[in-house]
Amino acid sequence: MGASKYNKAEMIRNMDNQNQRVLCVIKSLFLNLRNVHEITSTF
Repeated sequence: MGASKYNKAEMIRNMDNQNQRVLCVIKSLFLNLRNVHEITSTF
């Protein structure tokens, strides 16, 4: 019982870490796209 509870908590924490990484990647991609748009619109 205790072991499965620990594994579940570990799984949730790993998922949270992965979600944070994905959010960071999406955010940086979005910022890059916006920068490119601003650069191209000035020309």
